[in-house]
Amino acid sequence: MERVNDLLSGKILPGCLLLFALGMLIYLRGKPFLPLRAGAAVRKGEAGSSRRAVLMALAGTLGVGNITGVADAVMRGGPGVLFWMWASAFAAMIVKYAEVLLLMKTVRKKNAPPPAGPMLYMNKAAGKLFALFGIAAAFSIGSCLQAKAVSQSFAFFPQVSPALPCFLLALPVLFLILLRKSDLFALTEIIVPVMSLLYLLLCLTVIIKNAAELPQVFQEILRGAFDFRGAAHGLAFSGMTALRFGVIRGLLSNEAGCGTAPIAHAYSGAPPERQARLGVVEVAVDTLLLCTATGFIVLLCPSNAGFPLEAVENALSGVFGGISAYLLPPALFAFAFATLLCWSLYLDCFARSLIKRERAAILLKCVFCALCAISFLIPEKPVWQIADLSAAAMTFLNLCFLFLRRRQLRDDP
Repeated sequence: MERVNDLLSGKILPGCLLLFALGMLIYLRGKPFLPLRAGAAVRKGEAGSSRRAVLMALAGTLGVGNITGVADAVMRGGPGVLFWMWASAFAAMIVKYAEVLLLMKTVRKKNAPPPAGPMLYMNKAAGKLFALFGIAAAFSIGSCLQAKAVSQSFAFFPQVSPALPCFLLALPVLFLILLRKSDLFALTEIIVPVMSLLYLLLCLTVIIKNAAELPQVFQEILRGAFDFRGAAHGLAFSGMTALRFGVIRGLLSNEAGCGTAPIAHAYSGAPPERQARLGVVEVAVDTLLLCTATGFIVLLCPSNAGFPLEAVENALSGVFGGISAYLLPPALFAFAFATLLCWSLYLDCFARSLIKRERAAILLKCVFCALCAISFLIPEKPVWQIADLSAAAMTFLNLCFLFLRRRQLRDDP
């Protein structure tokens, strides 16, 4: 499975996404980045649902990957990773615009109530397969890996059992998704802006404190991005390594093309084109803002950290001292909690598409929370392999039908 994932996620998938984005930008005549038409204005009563939908989608993308994932990519690919992550963000904006727009138009055309996902514009067989991979992604990306990262962050406190943060995540999520589902959107509407702002303030403090080093960091980013002969010269990184990790980290962070975020956007009552533009904003906040903030603090405060979380903690400790050990775990906990809430919504959509019985959907939600609770016992490597394979499969299926249904993207809603 590892070789298959390296080929799909490391080489084929980034190329397909970038080529698709370029072709779609030309086909849509630059529409994702053009001003909105007057007829696409949101009505007063639709503003709240539109805002809640985009914040729910952000909850799914603003997971622990914005912290540990970016730090890992920089450690493995060098400073040039940030440049290619920024480049991939613009491609991701086009893809996210297309998938949100197509689902919103399909929902209106078929008058389909939420939850609604990309299965709606796929044929029956592909839709079932997509939902199956979606469930695997929910169990791995949306549950197990989120809780596992939080558990690892509490390793700074030897007196705290690794099981404790996992149970503290699983129990309230189980309660909310089974008994208080109506509160999911209300909670993410509060958690996402607050946690994002607090984390940005932490990173900005580190960046301002080390502002004198910024010109040097920018030089390293540009040099690392385009020095494709670096490895041949005996350097640790090359432009090709930076390109690979930068593109895949950027695209997987904002989930562009994966088909998950449109599920949250489909709850909005706003016009399809306007909601699709919010998908573009979602990518900007996730990749250009939060992922960049993590990348900068790791580069501004280099260390001999053995793992990504330690690199971020070292950067924060340079400014906040010993208190940084008490800042990072709560931040990761908040990110993971919001992500779990969002992915439980996605899981509900996949389950209802695949299995019509309500009890089956409830059982899958219980498994989702159980995996979160016992994630500290599960080996990380096989979970990542399942996550990579499921995300890649979902993306390929989604891109195929985005291409096949491309005419609907240019038609008036």
